[in-house]
Formats: sequence, C-alpha cells, structure tokens
Amino acid sequence: MNILQLVRRGFPSFRGQRRDEGLTLVETLITAALTGVVLLIVSTMTISALRTVRGVRGTTNSTADARTASQAVTKALRVAVTPDDTTPAFAQATARSVSFYSSMLRGSDVGNVALPIPTLVSYTVDTSRNCLLETKTPGVSGTPPTWPASGTASTCLARGTINIDGTPIFAYFDSSGAVLTPTATGLSVADRGRVASVTVQLAVTPAGDGKTSTARTSVVMVNLGDN
Repeated sequence: MNILQLVRRGFPSFRGQRRDEGLTLVETLITAALTGVVLLIVSTMTISALRTVRGVRGTTNSTADARTASQAVTKALRVAVTPDDTTPAFAQATARSVSFYSSMLRGSDVGNVALPIPTLVSYTVDTSRNCLLETKTPGVSGTPPTWPASGTASTCLARGTINIDGTPIFAYFDSSGAVLTPTATGLSVADRGRVASVTVQLAVTPAGDGKTSTARTSVVMVNLGDN
C-alpha cells in the first residue's frame, strides 16, 4: 500500500471516488508532505548511524595509536645510553618533547660483537601533521661519533591531537624518585644527566568523531646506572 492509498483511506471524502479521476491538489499536497516527513526521518537515522560508525572507528584508531606510540617510546627509552663519558643520554628534555641516545640494534649490527653506535631518537608533537612524531638518526662511527641529519627518518606514531588539555607528555625523575621539572626550554644539562626514569602519558584525540584514548607507562633506564 502506497502513501496515496493511505491518504485516501484516511479521509472519508476520498472514499468511493473512481480510481480514474486522477489526483486532486489536496491529495498531491498531502502525499508530498508525508513523503517529505518519511525522507526526513530516514535521512536523520542514516546520518546518526554514519556518525556512530565514524565515532567508533575514530576511537578504535586512537586507542591503537596511543598503545603503539607508548610501546615505541618505552622500547627506545629503556635502552637509553650515554654516547660518551661526558655527554648526557638526554640531548633535550621538555614536557612535550624529548631527544636521547638509544642503543637500538640496526640491521648492520647483527653479528657485531662491538657495542652499536647509539641512535639519536626524538619524540615531539608535530602540529602541522597533527601527530606524535618519532625521528631516528643513526650514529656514524668516528672520534667522536656523529649523527648527520641526512640519515634521519621520521614516522607519525599517533595521529590526532596529543594531550589536548595541556597535560605533560613526559615527566622526569632522578634515581631517588624526585621530580626533575623542566623549564620552558627543558631540563638543564646537569638535570639531564640525573634522569633515571621517565613517565610517558599520552592522550590521543582523533580528528572528527571519536573519544580520546590514553596510555600511561613509566620507564627505568637500566643502562644509565645511578645518576
């Protein structure tokens, strides 16, 4: 039964009319109005369903990104090392970015009994790409070793707004557990040499629909000893 038949059945004046009389103006207007209401309801339900799907997808992606990024940062921090006897393991340490030397194995290090040249690893918020950016610069052997920018590779680990509420991403502690508070420019050289553990707190808010996903972990730098 179509809308026109429903209209005719609902109005006594339409009953008994011959089917070959065509549509009256009133019937046409009522049918158009009812059709518009039905289309509005269907479109509203469709838009709501699509928004829900986008929200679920955004939340799923942000959760995976937060977990992946946290694991990557933890893995690199755990093997942080001093590149020589005088240079701190941390080249820079602020509340929202960190750079440090890490004893990460590369393909060329497999089977090599000597300690690998540390890789300079950085994590920072890239506002232009809207992500937590990881950069790795392999060290080149020499006296002293060097880290040429030409060898730097970067990867977006978590896409979205990072710690939208301004919560620090990185918190630093010395071997006694005391907090080392960075200034706007970061920790001083002396304090960078005292860092023994780092707490990483990520909150990834996806673009568009979706909920913020968080990941928090604390890492002790076992290679740094008592600072």
